[in-house]
Amino acid sequence: MPALASVLLLALTLGPSYEPSPAPREGSEGSEAGAPSRGELADLRAQVAAASASDPGYADLLLRLAARLSDGSRRKEALADGLGAEASAEALRLAQEASSMRAEAAELYAALLRAPNFNALPRADEALFELAALRLASGDPEGMRALLLRLVRDFPRSPRIPGAYLVFGDHYFSAGDMAVAERFYAKVASFPQASERPYALFKLAWVRRNGGDAAGALEHLVRVLGDPATEANLRRVARRDVIGVYVEVGKPGRAAAFFRRISADPATGQHYEAEMLGGLRQAYLDAGRDADAAAIRDALAEAERRLSGR
Repeated sequence: MPALASVLLLALTLGPSYEPSPAPREGSEGSEAGAPSRGELADLRAQVAAASASDPGYADLLLRLAARLSDGSRRKEALADGLGAEASAEALRLAQEASSMRAEAAELYAALLRAPNFNALPRADEALFELAALRLASGDPEGMRALLLRLVRDFPRSPRIPGAYLVFGDHYFSAGDMAVAERFYAKVASFPQASERPYALFKLAWVRRNGGDAAGALEHLVRVLGDPATEANLRRVARRDVIGVYVEVGKPGRAAAFFRRISADPATGQHYEAEMLGGLRQAYLDAGRDADAAAIRDALAEAERRLSGR
């Protein structure tokens, strides 16, 4: 196991439990809705230029500018990725602007980290996490890992800790080290209030499926669907993946009761029972399991009759 993984796994075992930090002050969130305008960035840069490093709010001002630059770089990268081949020149321009904004944000965060009282700053944990994300986006995974390790070590009660563990989980998942990835995802899932929890459960399902444990994968996907905090896109993907896993491990005769139990969206109350049974029937047909598909056809018809009467 890599040395860094060993250190972090020790932190998972011995570190203090997560406690939410106090709610941030109004207007102090690092990431505001939407990409920043040129005017907003110019105004923030002017405020930074006019301020002194000894001013009480100087660090917060740097952090706000860095956060808005990060927001802008992500927005421009998303726009560039969404353009087709016919707009390659525009995509290149957006990518270059994103890179420039990312570099400026990284310089600001790095300047904060060099401050002698950095750990005492109100949002130091945010600076570490955001700079780690910028390092990764710039192709520097080692720099990312070092910063997240510092976050875990120096700010064990930060609300950014679940996100840091999630980044490590994804890193080791991509590297094919499922045992280490599972430890990090499980740690994220142990934080009941963490917004990253549903995604960590989803990735745990794929760790189990990659390891040949389809039953375990199904269990975690059901937990994703049952969590009211799961966002709509992840919920849609989990509904699709439940079908694929059920084909591997589920019994056709129990499908009607199973999908009826898990098909309701706890956030909206909308039911997807008929949609999911239809997907299961098609999956059986695609697998050449015509008798199982026929059994699901009957269950689907019954579900449609019942749901139409709601």
